[in-house]
Amino acid sequence: MKRRLTRRISQLDTYVPNWEELPPLLKSKCKTIRSKAITLVKHEGEQKLSDHGASVFYELTRTLIDVDVYCIETVDGFGRGSVDNLIEGLVLSLDNDVDAVHTSTGISDLSSHNMRRLIDITFALRRKGVLLTASAGNSGLNASTGEEGKSNVLYPAALPQWNAIGSSEDGKVSGFSSTGPEVVFTLDGENEKSIGLSGEIVWSGTSLSAPRGASILIAMNYELDVLPFSITDRQSALMTALAFQAVHPMKDSPDFPKHKMLYVDDEFGCGSLQPLLNRLRGNYDRWRLQCDENLKEEA
Repeated sequence: MKRRLTRRISQLDTYVPNWEELPPLLKSKCKTIRSKAITLVKHEGEQKLSDHGASVFYELTRTLIDVDVYCIETVDGFGRGSVDNLIEGLVLSLDNDVDAVHTSTGISDLSSHNMRRLIDITFALRRKGVLLTASAGNSGLNASTGEEGKSNVLYPAALPQWNAIGSSEDGKVSGFSSTGPEVVFTLDGENEKSIGLSGEIVWSGTSLSAPRGASILIAMNYELDVLPFSITDRQSALMTALAFQAVHPMKDSPDFPKHKMLYVDDEFGCGSLQPLLNRLRGNYDRWRLQCDENLKEEA
């Protein structure tokens, strides 16, 4: 079968307009991306817009080139959603033959019936080779349970077939970031600059760090091109370097010389990237092996 050149991603979050209707600033930062809006939320009265979904879209796509994004609204502007919306969004993703699914939303408790539904659609997506990423949640170092070592990662990120991504700052897990063995890795997610529907914003959360990590895994998994090496802040330096090295490990150019493959200038506070890249690749390889074993058992 000939590989489709343009990759498709679905994002399950708050409302993000069609590409033509995106704010100019957001469009200018994601020039090679195309987006389509799909809503599963029933709005009562005037629709409340939120920066959340648009900022996730920006972080998810800003280093990638030539991808189509299905922006599926599963949560309204007040943060209200449902398990039904989440599962319907995943079914739509499957029907639209996407290559990757990301959600920066989560649910803490599921009935046994809804858990079964979520597991079923998760396995259906994985059988088609779909990469699944999600924010770990903002429950905060087991504060919700008070039990050391007990996971408080939200669903769907808590399922082993999903990449759960948390938040950190200066090498330490953020106080608000959910923790547990399901978390594959963390990235900066505290008081970070981003872009939403209202323009430039600063916010914190695993909802912010997770799409940054998802874009790296998407680039690694599908060998996608990434944008030229252009540093505007610490996070974009880290992300671009990781994604670029993962996709083009031998590439040399004036914008990305070989001596910077493993190191970014100290002025951006990144230091050596090799340990993080090794950890990311190692965790990702273990996760893929576990997913394969689970699929064999399920079959």
